[in-house]
Amino acid sequence: MDFSLIHAGLAAGAALAVVPLIIHLVLRQTPKRIVFPALRLLQQRHQRSTKRLRVKNWLLLLARMALIALMALALARPALNARVPLGDREVPTALALVVDTSLSMGYVDKGKSRLDQAKEVAAQILRKLPDSSQVYLIDSGVPAVPAPVSPSAARKRLEGLELRAANRPLNEGLERAYQALAESRRDLPRLEAYVLTDLARSSWEVGQRVAGRDRVRERSGRDVSTFLIRLAPESVRDAAVVSVEARPASEPEPDGRRPFEVVATIRNAGPAETRLVEFELDGAKRGQQDVELPADGQIEVAFRTPAGLEPGLHQAAVRLEGVDPLPHDDDRFVTFESSPAFDVLVVYDPDPDDEPRSIDATFVAGALDPQATGIPNRVETLSTEQFRGRFPRDLSTYACIFINNVARLPAAAWGQLAEYVRNGGGVVIALGQNTDPADYASEAARAVLPGKPGDPVSPAGGTAFGSLADPSHPLFTPYTRELTTDLASIPVFSYRSFQPIEAPTVRPLLSYQDGSPALIESTFDGPQIGRVLLWTTPLSRRPTPDDPDAWNEFPTILGNTGWSFLMLMQRTVPYLAGAAGSRLNYEAGEIVILPLEPSIRAPSYVVQGPTDRLIERINPDRDAAELIIEGPEAPGHWAVLPSGREAGRVDDRPPLGFSINPRPEEANFRTIEDDELEAIFGDPDAFALANSPDEIERVQRTGRIGRELFPWIMVLILLLLTAENYLANRFHRETPAAVAVGGGNR
Repeated sequence: MDFSLIHAGLAAGAALAVVPLIIHLVLRQTPKRIVFPALRLLQQRHQRSTKRLRVKNWLLLLARMALIALMALALARPALNARVPLGDREVPTALALVVDTSLSMGYVDKGKSRLDQAKEVAAQILRKLPDSSQVYLIDSGVPAVPAPVSPSAARKRLEGLELRAANRPLNEGLERAYQALAESRRDLPRLEAYVLTDLARSSWEVGQRVAGRDRVRERSGRDVSTFLIRLAPESVRDAAVVSVEARPASEPEPDGRRPFEVVATIRNAGPAETRLVEFELDGAKRGQQDVELPADGQIEVAFRTPAGLEPGLHQAAVRLEGVDPLPHDDDRFVTFESSPAFDVLVVYDPDPDDEPRSIDATFVAGALDPQATGIPNRVETLSTEQFRGRFPRDLSTYACIFINNVARLPAAAWGQLAEYVRNGGGVVIALGQNTDPADYASEAARAVLPGKPGDPVSPAGGTAFGSLADPSHPLFTPYTRELTTDLASIPVFSYRSFQPIEAPTVRPLLSYQDGSPALIESTFDGPQIGRVLLWTTPLSRRPTPDDPDAWNEFPTILGNTGWSFLMLMQRTVPYLAGAAGSRLNYEAGEIVILPLEPSIRAPSYVVQGPTDRLIERINPDRDAAELIIEGPEAPGHWAVLPSGREAGRVDDRPPLGFSINPRPEEANFRTIEDDELEAIFGDPDAFALANSPDEIERVQRTGRIGRELFPWIMVLILLLLTAENYLANRFHRETPAAVAVGGGNR
C-alpha cells in the first residue's frame, strides 16, 4: 500500500511534539528530602503516591505530544494509494478519452441523449487541461489508435462523434487507450484514461480482461489512472422491435404461390402501453395493428404477405409508430425469397405387402406436402421399377430427388443422377437395411456418393443424433439450439457405417452421439452448384421400435419433440433448389456473402444503401461464385445490382439484396455488475467509478491523491483532545483547604 504526503513540508511540524517534554524538564521541581523516622509510614505512602502521579503525568504528556503530532500530520494531508506525487493540481497530462458510441447511448433523457451528455462531460474534462497536454480521442466503434491532439482540437473532434450500429466492446477501446498512453510524451507527468458510457452490459465483453496497463508502466515508467463515468438514466422506458423473421405461412393459398408470415418480437421495458405497429413490404405499407405491450415483457406480432406474392426477392420492415426515448430500436428489417412450389421426386423400394406407397416414401412425402395440396411442394413418388422404366428422362424439372432406403439402382440411373447434380440439381440419399453396399460402391455410384457405405452398426442400447458440425448451415438456422436439443432426444437403433472421401467438397454436417457421421454433404461445381446430402439412417420408421427393420424413430412427433424431421425435410428442398442457400439478413458490421449464380454474373456490381445512395462498386473475379461486401453498417434494406442497372430489375435477372439490423442486445438496458467490472480490470483498485457526472471531481481526487486520511486524523485529534482534557482535570484537581470544625473562643 503506497503512502504519500500532499504537503510534505508541513510534516516537519511533527517535531513540535517535543515542546511539552522540554517545558516539563525545565520547570520540574527538585525534591527535598526530609528524614523523619516517626513519619516513615507516611513517607512510604508518599512514595507510592509519587509513582502514581509520575505515571499520570507521563500519560498526560504522551497525550499532548500525540495531539500536536497529529495536528501537524493533518496539515500535511496524508493519503493512501496515491498514484502520483502531484496531488490534485492541473498539470500537463496524457489523457485518453474512450467514448461509447453504441446505439444504447442514443437513449434520450431530459431532452438529451447519452452521447450528447458524454460530449459535454468530455468537454468539461478537456477545458481543465493545460494546453501542453496530449489527448487521444477514441471512438469505441473505430478499431484504430488515434494520433494525439491538443485539448482544443479534441473538443472540436468531439462534435463529430456519432452513434454506430456496428460497434466494438469497450474492453478493446480501453486497450487502445492504454496502447496510446504507452507511446505518449515522457515529459507529461500524469497519465489518465476516461471511459464515458452508460455501462450497458452489452457494450462490454464480460469475462475478457483488459490488457495493456502493465505495458504502460513498462514503457513509460508511470502509472495510469482509469475513470469510468456512468451516464445511464435513472429509469428506463422503451419499446423495441428485437427480432423479425419471414417464414412460410401455415395455411397455403389456393393459387399455388408460397405465402409468408412476417413475425416480429416486440419487447417492452416499463409499464404496459398500447403502440401502433406498422408492416411494410417492398417499400409500401401493407398493414398495421394496435398492440398491447405487457409491462416489462414481450409479445409476438404477425403480418401475412398479400395474396399472389411474386417469386423472387422481397424486403419487409416492422416499425413501431410514436416516439420513445430510444428511436434506433423502433424498426427492424428482413429480406426473404419467395419461390413457386417445388417439384420433388421420392424414389423407394416397393413393399412386399404391395401397399399403394411404401412406408419409405410416406414420411418424406408427408413432411414435404403435409396437406396433399401441392403447396409448398409438389411431391411425386416412384418405386424403383417405375423410376427405372422412365429412362431416359430429363431430371432437371425436379428441384430435388430423394433416394430413400433403396437397395440398388442401374448404372444408367446413377449416371443420370450424376449429370443432374453436375448441372445444379440436389439429391438426398438415405441408407438403410435395404441398401446393397456393393451397388453403392460401384463406379457409377461413386460419381454421386461422397464416400463408401459399409455394414450396419447397432450400438448396444441404441444412440441418438449428436452435435452439428456447422451450426450456421442453412439447413439448421435459425433454430440451431432448439434443433440440437430435439435431435438429441430421437432414438437411433441402427445406421450404416460410412467412410467419406477426403475432399474439400465433402463435409459432415451432423454426427451421432458416438461420433459416427449421420449426415454428409457433397458439392459439385457446374453452371450452378449441385449438392448431395447423404443420411446414414433411413428417413422413415417402422410402426413399432421392436420391428427388425426399425432403424430409428426420426419422423416421430410426440408432444413437443420430433419436429426436427419436419423442419429438416422442409428446409432441405429449398436449400438444394438454390432458394435457401444464401443468407440474406445480417447484423451491422458483419461481412455479407452473396452467391453469384452464372445467370446473374456481371463484370461489376453496385451496392446501394438504405437511402439508395451508392455505397460501393465491386468488380469480382470473372468466375467468382460469391460476392463479398465488407461490413455494411447502416440498418435497413440494401440492394446489389449489376453495374449500369441501378434503376432496378432488368429483364429476367433477379436483383440481389440483403437487410442489416443492429444487434438485438442494444435494446437490453441491463447494467454490468460491479464484480463483472472487477473481473474485466483484474483489480478493484485499477479503476474509479463515478455513478454520475457530479461525482467526477470526487473520483478524480481519489485517483490522483488516493484516499485522504485527514477525516480520520481529525477524529483521532478530537478523541485525544477529549482524553487530554479528562486526564488533566482528573490528575490535577485542587484539593480544598482543611477547615477546623467545633473550635472557638471562649
